Amino acid sequence: MSTDALKQLIGRSVIRVEKVHDHLQLEFSGDAILSIFNNYQYGAGSISSIQGEQLLAVNELGDKISFKFQKGAILSVSMEDAEYNGPEAMVLKRKDEPFIIWN
Repeated sequence: MSTDALKQLIGRSVIRVEKVHDHLQLEFSGDAILSIFNNYQYGAGSISSIQGEQLLAVNELGDKISFKFQKGAILSVSMEDAEYNGPEAMVLKRKDEPFIIWN
């Protein structure tokens, strides 16, 4: 799995956080939407608190992809087989670009 496409989100702000019935959806400035279907961890209170924050870093560490935000909060998405809730782990949608699917 490659995080190159996710790294293109660095510097963008989260303009909307929404928990849809089976996944988490983060809308970033610049017409990008990241849907997270796998189990994730966020230890800084409510996940909606990242709304308005800028994404500072994306790191792939073994079986996790972590997103570090402006105020220091980290969202970690597990990529382990047991953590899948469907066929895809994440989907990135960007304007005028093909979808990128982590499965």
